[in-house]
Amino acid sequence: MSQVLIVHAHPEPESFCTAQAHTIERALKDAGHTVDFIDLYAEGWDPVVNVNDVENPTRPFKPQEATLQAIKDGTLNPEIARHLELVLGADMLILSFPFWWFSMPAITKGW
Repeated sequence: MSQVLIVHAHPEPESFCTAQAHTIERALKDAGHTVDFIDLYAEGWDPVVNVNDVENPTRPFKPQEATLQAIKDGTLNPEIARHLELVLGADMLILSFPFWWFSMPAITKGW
């Protein structure tokens, strides 16, 4: 069976979107898959790129460069590193979010 990662982004825990995400989670588990569930709003995910996401950032701060170096050095922010490990370990990625103003929520984009 597959390792599945669901990344959910809706601020209302009682929303239809949230209910859909948890229904998919249960159905996949019932089918024998292993499922990890990240709820970005519930975790208080900060979607803004921050110099503190890495240790010893270069100056000037170049997010892509600093992030790659932090991954190599094992110094990436632990919360980001945990999410990255889940993504890399997944056979299937499901993004769950409402479609607002012709796009996904900003928290999903920042993730």
